[in-house]
Amino acid sequence: MNTRAYLKQYRILVRTLEQKKLRIETLESLCGCSSHSMEASGSRYRDVSKSSKVEHLALELMETRELELKIKAEQEKMLYNITAAIHAVNNITYEYILEAYYKDGKTFDQIADEMQLSRDYVYRLHGKAIKLVKIADAN
Repeated sequence: MNTRAYLKQYRILVRTLEQKKLRIETLESLCGCSSHSMEASGSRYRDVSKSSKVEHLALELMETRELELKIKAEQEKMLYNITAAIHAVNNITYEYILEAYYKDGKTFDQIADEMQLSRDYVYRLHGKAIKLVKIADAN
């Protein structure tokens, strides 16, 4: 995977994690469960009624939480690699654009407004900056 694809994958991972968090909140409210009431301590459905629908929701909740943890671990690893690679660019303007876009999830329009530059110019600077980024795990 090249650097651009790696950075794009990170942004996708962030959105996926946000979706999983929303799903967990929804499942918790449907089950009537708190965020930690179903931790492994004896029965998997300890705080859940015996209805099969609630048990199904509880199982989905447990699986979604497990997936969320895996995604978080991958996100942290990628974030570490991305941060190191961005700081290795050694150009404050490029670093700001890359961090704002990839780490903070800002659009080029938002970055341009903050920097008081045109969107097209920020986009061109991003293109130059991305060529300087070398992420070890991306290859």
